Amino acid sequence: MEEDIVLISVPTVDMFSGPIFISVFAKKDQRRNYKGYDFFLRPSEFSEDPNKEMHIHVLGEKGSMKVRLNPVERDESQPTDIPPPLEKKLVRFVADNIIDIKQRIREELQKRNIKVPPF
Repeated sequence: MEEDIVLISVPTVDMFSGPIFISVFAKKDQRRNYKGYDFFLRPSEFSEDPNKEMHIHVLGEKGSMKVRLNPVERDESQPTDIPPPLEKKLVRFVADNIIDIKQRIREELQKRNIKVPPF
């Protein structure tokens, strides 16, 4: 059976607020690739709705999920293919690093003149 390979281009910048995804950990930070997953902020979400609930996105080879930050928990309204035991470890990792994550979010939103919601 022959398969067609389709290549797509995904934009990495948003015309209003810069990069679509910003890692919450610096490039050389060992936490950046925890168990094959990275943790991202989408600043444009908060410029569109300044009252939006604070959250980050977790992306990796087995799927993605949205994690709320106050309290730290997976957003159950969005399905994920991440296996439940790994999902729990990833949420725990976010909880263990919440102070640094919140600081990075504040910095990135302020750089873009986006109102920082309380969290």
